[in-house]
Amino acid sequence: MEEKLFENASYQEDKLINYGFQKENGNYIYKKNFHKNEFCIIITITNQKVYGTVFDLNTKEEYLGLHVTGSFHSQIKEEYQEILKDIYDSCFEKETYLYPQTKRMVQKIEDIYQVKLEFLWEKYPNYGVFRNPFSKKWFGIIMNVDWSKLDAEKQGEIEILNIRVGDVSSYLENKGVYEAYHMSKKYWISITLNDTIRDEELLDWISISYQSTKKGDL
Repeated sequence: MEEKLFENASYQEDKLINYGFQKENGNYIYKKNFHKNEFCIIITITNQKVYGTVFDLNTKEEYLGLHVTGSFHSQIKEEYQEILKDIYDSCFEKETYLYPQTKRMVQKIEDIYQVKLEFLWEKYPNYGVFRNPFSKKWFGIIMNVDWSKLDAEKQGEIEILNIRVGDVSSYLENKGVYEAYHMSKKYWISITLNDTIRDEELLDWISISYQSTKKGDL
């Protein structure tokens, strides 16, 4: 239940400390008694992963009833979940993007070109476009797609950036660059945002896409 609740979320260190977490050897640890002080919860955060353990203070042993049915066990489980939810609401923020590079690139594009990422489709809430302010044409599209859309031998979710470039074939020689998904393969390429391509190089390519769409000559 911890993995599901805290998936794609990152903590704010100052909020953890204010909440009552103690920093020990690079980890954050929080302890709290609950259910009439008969149980103790210990939450450990390490490498952005959240782990929870419940101890029965009467037996001095770990309580294993969180996955057992029964009214009493259900009550303990509900109280445990409420504590986890309060920690999430108080100390964590949901991450919009899968990869740190995506977050960095979105911020850099917004800073350099003074444009905001636009989310246009209710059906695809993670699809966003950057629009050239001169032509109103897209010069960048961020998508979450299955790896198989780019590489038939891979599976799982991947975050990509579609941009418009000149000689597509020369870009395809680079690892992490593929024929464009859902755009014209004659002019566009798809780039994985998992740090396969360096930020500096990617920004140079984005500049090409920006200039190519400046006059709306798509």
